[in-house]
Amino acid sequence: MSLAYESVVFSFFIGGVIGVFFALRVDKFDW
Repeated sequence: MSLAYESVVFSFFIGGVIGVFFALRVDKFDW
C-alpha cells in the first residue's frame, strides 16, 4: 500500500513539473 501511495504522489509530482514546463514554454513563445 505504501508503494502504491508513493507511486501516485510521484506521478502527480511529474505531472505538475510537466504542466509548469509547458506553461512556461507557451508563455515564452507567446502563442
